[in-house]
Amino acid sequence: MLEDAPKEDEMHTPATPSTDEEAIEAAADKALDSVENPGPLVHKVMAMKIIARMIEWHTQYGQHLIKDGETDMGTAWLRDAGKFQACMALLQGITVGNDDFTCLSE
Repeated sequence: MLEDAPKEDEMHTPATPSTDEEAIEAAADKALDSVENPGPLVHKVMAMKIIARMIEWHTQYGQHLIKDGETDMGTAWLRDAGKFQACMALLQGITVGNDDFTCLSE
């Protein structure tokens, strides 16, 4: 049993999410297919929430890299956060129906 037991460092190493393309796409499809109200508005809101998370993640990571002296790499991550902000602005300008509360333009 001791031979099969995990090593001490393996027990404290966080699990790495799968980077298998098919597994990732299947997980995304499963999440999208689980929506009870599959209309375009709920998918737009999902996209906006995902983009908001990407903005936050890229901003935090960019700031962390800059703090650690990786200025060029940190700046690149912050620029990518800005690209996600542009995506958000585009989505806010697209209406998907009369009940679209996310649309900022009339």
